[in-house]
Amino acid sequence: FGIVPMTLACEDDYDKIGEGDPIRIDGFYDAVAGSGDAVLINEANGAKIPLILSFTERQRAILCAGGTLNYTKNNG
Repeated sequence: FGIVPMTLACEDDYDKIGEGDPIRIDGFYDAVAGSGDAVLINEANGAKIPLILSFTERQRAILCAGGTLNYTKNNG
């Protein structure tokens, strides 16, 4: 994929992130697998921002497999 398509759940949360702020994403794998939520954490101010990940089931499987090559190898 290169860049994983994620959006902020609430448009107002864009104001909680500044240029150069260190961020991390918690719960990413579980959210991709469909069993949890991803949250962006702004380590500069402590803001916790819910994310929306929009994938097809096949895209989820590819990401969970570690990429298209691994997915193809494991699924023929």
